[in-house]
Amino acid sequence: MDKPESHIVSKFFFDWLKRTSPTGFLREPQNSNKRLQDGLKLEFLCSNCEKVMGKWEKSFSEKIFKPLSNCNATFSFKCDDEYILKFGVSIVWRALEYNYGMNLISDMTEEELNDMQKALETWKDYLLDNSQGIGKNHVYIIPVKQFLDNGQPISIAYNRSVGIDFKVFDDQYWGFVFVKVPNMIIIGDVIGDPDSNMKKYQIYKQNTIKDEVLPIIPEVVVRVINNSIAHFEKGAENISQHQIEKIRYTYNKTSNK
Repeated sequence: MDKPESHIVSKFFFDWLKRTSPTGFLREPQNSNKRLQDGLKLEFLCSNCEKVMGKWEKSFSEKIFKPLSNCNATFSFKCDDEYILKFGVSIVWRALEYNYGMNLISDMTEEELNDMQKALETWKDYLLDNSQGIGKNHVYIIPVKQFLDNGQPISIAYNRSVGIDFKVFDDQYWGFVFVKVPNMIIIGDVIGDPDSNMKKYQIYKQNTIKDEVLPIIPEVVVRVINNSIAHFEKGAENISQHQIEKIRYTYNKTSNK
């Protein structure tokens, strides 16, 4: 069966970034001097799977992401519709499959590798409707807006960034795939047991994910976020003066229309 190029992170995030950018372009930390038109794509999914996942993405984009991306919107939504979990699982599955397939994961024990492969199989079976649930491989959505509202130093630029990672923390025996997208972070349990504070961000039918006045984020998640911020800022520092001038020129040209 044919495999067209598929986005690892859903296309609608990149479309929104370009539409709301003053320059209309994207950049990535690994090569911040190169302007991009789109996010990472690989021959990853068959045409049928692409169409099925596209339905969940469309629902999530229109019913949750776009309304929450309004500057004055309150980040709050009920997880009572299955498309939310389907979308979340599709994101973490693709991100983990990408890390695993590209040999970006190393220094893991045999037990940890087995757990990772089980997570991939569990998520895949759920996406293909071969099972009714995802067992212990929970998926979470953490609002980034709450960090901005509660004094933690996350910049607007980082809030608009996209990135994926996979981490295992031996001190807590917890490993998870981490996906940063505009206004939110999506996490999928892979190894061990999550921190109990993650429960309020978990996608399940009885839950409402929302901003909190004093959010409690697990320390290991904060560590991953801080590493992600440092990686993003290092890339921003490497932008050449020539590219800075191009950004200014494009910004002034578009803002004067």
